[in-house]
Amino acid sequence: MSPDLTAEFEHLDRRLDHMVNRVGAYAPEVQSAPVGKSYSPLKAVEHMYLVERLYVDMMKKFDRAKYAGRMGSPWFTYNFVLKNMAKPSNTAAPTLKAFSPDGAMPLAESASLWREERKKMIDQLEPFDDNQAAIKHPFFGFLSPRDLFILLEKHQDYHDVRLPA
Repeated sequence: MSPDLTAEFEHLDRRLDHMVNRVGAYAPEVQSAPVGKSYSPLKAVEHMYLVERLYVDMMKKFDRAKYAGRMGSPWFTYNFVLKNMAKPSNTAAPTLKAFSPDGAMPLAESASLWREERKKMIDQLEPFDDNQAAIKHPFFGFLSPRDLFILLEKHQDYHDVRLPA
């Protein structure tokens, strides 16, 4: 990855820490209460970990030699999901069952696991050029480190605006 994209991922890491600190500052009853039709703040952090864990698993299976020279080329569903995540904060987008947290995980544990998955992801992306295919997503197509960054950033935006004020 380029130094510029690496810096953008570092900024995303700071946003991760900010979200975790924000959730940790809420009273216990606020941490565990759903926000409208969205997850509770605790479940939102666990959900972020579950999503990024799946991306890391997909990256581990990616055959870099087979797709050498291929550029990221997201399918229309990628842009559809990005648009869905830009909806107003009083709406909730559906998610896959695999990404639905049970909410039993303490904040410290889910935050730690989320940080571990993020580090694994960045380590996996490091050898790729910014626009080179680095993952074959079953719904989004071939994603580059840049495409994945945009997806993670929009996902973070989606959940940040749904946290209590």
